[in-house]
Amino acid sequence: MTKERGLVKINLDKERHLKFTLNTLIEVEESLGYSLADMGDKVSIKAIRTLLTAGLRHEDKGITEEFVGEFISMDNMAEVQDALGAAMGGTKKLKWEEVKKFGYGLLGLLPEQLYSLTLMEYQDMVYAKTTQQAVEDDKEMERTAWLASLLMSATGNYGKKGIDPKKLYTRQFDSMGNLLESEQSQGGFTPIDKEIKDKKLSELIAKFNKN
Repeated sequence: MTKERGLVKINLDKERHLKFTLNTLIEVEESLGYSLADMGDKVSIKAIRTLLTAGLRHEDKGITEEFVGEFISMDNMAEVQDALGAAMGGTKKLKWEEVKKFGYGLLGLLPEQLYSLTLMEYQDMVYAKTTQQAVEDDKEMERTAWLASLLMSATGNYGKKGIDPKKLYTRQFDSMGNLLESEQSQGGFTPIDKEIKDKKLSELIAKFNKN
């Protein structure tokens, strides 16, 4: 199988290519009568045929489920399932409210832009955006630690050298969003909560003012 812009190759009557956009998945749910999130690990033969047909329709508008069914047998069932799995990625984990929240809010897409994306494109864009935000939050936390260290050192309660900003916070990511290895690294990919950051800074300022 080869992937290009969310396309996955599959051999049926000839070489064809699966492509799933959010629009495609909505059509599948309407056809099946239930959400893909409710499908679980057990996928019926009918559902496989419906999914396969929907995924092929982008390059053959007139293709039917009956036609596709003629080329699915126990001999190639494993290949068909592998191709569907590769083309759909983590579809079962998708919740439409979250898709819209990330698509409209996080990515700033218009409805027609969101629903024309393939699943791979959507997932890549969400990952890239959250990575960028984590890097920006990480830099902001580093600046906050530097400011806090100046305020704390100015009290004279921490010796001549004052407070090392790295004792308060250590960078977690490099500029590309890769986790940095360090003894103080907190690990994980958790965006920094602004409310927590502001609360910590307020506590430090309050402590400084008391002194």
